[in-house]
Amino acid sequence: MLRTKIHIVLNRSNAKLLNNDLSTHLIGRSSEIALYPFSFAEYCTTKSIDTKSFTTKDIAIRRGAFDE
Repeated sequence: MLRTKIHIVLNRSNAKLLNNDLSTHLIGRSSEIALYPFSFAEYCTTKSIDTKSFTTKDIAIRRGAFDE
């Protein structure tokens, strides 16, 4: 598959979901990338929300973003 430029991505959140039979076929062909959830500051950056201003409006916008 790599010769044809096809890549397969397996995503799992629990080690029990990857049974022993499948894991033996992937030995030597896998790489693990740990993904962590956004922090609230990163979320605000993504949504272009100002995190440094303390006006009533900006605080309300941040509270709304937090609830979202």
